[in-house]
Amino acid sequence: MTRRARSVLLALTCVLALGLLSARVANVNAQTDAGVTDAPAPRPLRHAQIHARSFTLSGHDYLAAEGGDLDADGRDEVLLVRAGAVGVVRVPLHGASLEEVASLALPVVTAPLFGRRVFATARVRERVARVRISERATEFELSLHDGAIALREEPPPCGPHSYPLGDVCGVRVEGRDYFASELLPLPGRAQPRAASSSFYSRRARSFPRDDGAPTEVEAVVSPSGRLSVSVGDRAASLLGVGAALALGDLEGDHEPELLTSEDVGPDGDERLLLFRLRLRDGRLTRLYRSAPLTGRVLVAGSGDLDGDGDDELFAIEEFEDDSSARLWVLP
Repeated sequence: MTRRARSVLLALTCVLALGLLSARVANVNAQTDAGVTDAPAPRPLRHAQIHARSFTLSGHDYLAAEGGDLDADGRDEVLLVRAGAVGVVRVPLHGASLEEVASLALPVVTAPLFGRRVFATARVRERVARVRISERATEFELSLHDGAIALREEPPPCGPHSYPLGDVCGVRVEGRDYFASELLPLPGRAQPRAASSSFYSRRARSFPRDDGAPTEVEAVVSPSGRLSVSVGDRAASLLGVGAALALGDLEGDHEPELLTSEDVGPDGDERLLLFRLRLRDGRLTRLYRSAPLTGRVLVAGSGDLDGDGDDELFAIEEFEDDSSARLWVLP
């Protein structure tokens, strides 16, 4: 064999060895990725990585939040509900500060709270918001006129002891969940975990199938931390979620997404969780899990906050020092 032939053979051998090594490395990487993902990677939202934005909220003890176009400008505002006040804010298209549109103090409450966590339900339809707060006997109807909130009290549609949750009325949960936040530890035992809520969170909405027929989706979080989702006659269930719950369509593809939180107890790090719900079989796939949060998440909602026709999902994180709160917006 000539010197030139030996050189050519050596070069071909090196190329072949490098190719086999590259294939082996790629295979190892693929096996490693498959081991750490808990579901097949979904197609990216709008061909970009999911990225949550956050904004500082003044005040604390938020009970409900919901999106709706209260001023008919083509973009949804966020209605914020607390026991003693309601407010409307607008999420900026760019920038780091919320625009405070309006706020209004609510009448002073004289009814006792019995030590239970207060909660509220809020819904926005055709520029009118309706709010029910658990320790109040009436429902509030709110509208926005010339940058100010107009408020009117009305009898609640579900009666004095039930609360509107879309097309159904909810009843406050009694029993263990009622007392969970008041339990005291035995000597030498750890502090019992406080219940996230004494009430169910529920979201229901219709999404069109490929043939145009509507598909009803219902999602419920129980006070014990179970997420139950039903699509027609199919159902999915997941344990260990927090009280917050939002339902929307982030991409406009008629495949809904769910935003909730991870209920890890008072000594752990809570996180935001985003799921996609597949309408054809009711399967839940986790799309996003946030970095650890320092506060608790008990309130979430949805709305078209940027006016592009697709939903955004948002949640409120509250801190132990009660100094402020944080609004998280996805994607």
